[in-house]
Amino acid sequence: MTNCLIRLVVVPGCLIAGATLVRADEPLRSLAPQAVSAVDLSADGQVITVGTMAFGHEANLWQFAADGSVLSQRRFPPFAPMQVATLAGGKAMAIGLAYSRVTSPEPTVWLGPTESLLSGSLKDEFVEADSRDSELARSRSAELTLTWLMPMLTDYGIFPPRRVDDPLPLHRVGDEAEFTVAGQKFRAIFVPGHSFDLTVYLTELAGKRIAFTGDLGFENQDILHRGWDDDAKARAVLPVIRDQVLVWKPDIVFTGHGVRTNGTEFLTKLVEHTERSLDNP
Repeated sequence: MTNCLIRLVVVPGCLIAGATLVRADEPLRSLAPQAVSAVDLSADGQVITVGTMAFGHEANLWQFAADGSVLSQRRFPPFAPMQVATLAGGKAMAIGLAYSRVTSPEPTVWLGPTESLLSGSLKDEFVEADSRDSELARSRSAELTLTWLMPMLTDYGIFPPRRVDDPLPLHRVGDEAEFTVAGQKFRAIFVPGHSFDLTVYLTELAGKRIAFTGDLGFENQDILHRGWDDDAKARAVLPVIRDQVLVWKPDIVFTGHGVRTNGTEFLTKLVEHTERSLDNP
């Protein structure tokens, strides 16, 4: 059987690249439409386990037999398996997930019999999650993003000398703080949902009111969707955006994926879309 290379890991008979499974004797087959985040080959070479960064409700954990056939798939909350491991024979497995709205730098771990994890409803007895207190403690510093998240989710390793920042006093949804960088004044508003440390930044530059909203929401993905369908978090964040950000009437909004030059219109529609989603779950 032909050997292929995956991030310096030799996997018999196939190559997993991006979000595609490749075999020498078969056409390309897509997995979930996001990047592969983790790959594991069981000790006996019979089970290939793949984690992906699939969004929405698509499967982010796949298992393949040595011949490339799909054994199973499912979504493990909350987001992005960064470590996967399967015992010989595929009888038990573990999935370590990246940080998101409910996890800290110590990822949530699903661990247990493979059959229990991949069939039926997921049970709390098979999950280990970091405490809320630990999560909040780590969300107060940019060191998390720069020294843990970015090296884990990208090919860039950034290890700046510490201390890299002065943590802002943001602890509850809607908390605000002001700070100045290189003479430029900013207003920060805490809106955890898409990530546990999501913050909107507002500033004025060249006569324009500018908002940085990150992955708060987009035209086709409202606050509820970008908050991993967490109704409670979306309902908490929505009035903050409406009453603390939108009333400021930003001219330009920089999202995590592009700039919107119709800032106020963009946020107005985002709020309205989110309201409809919450009214019609």
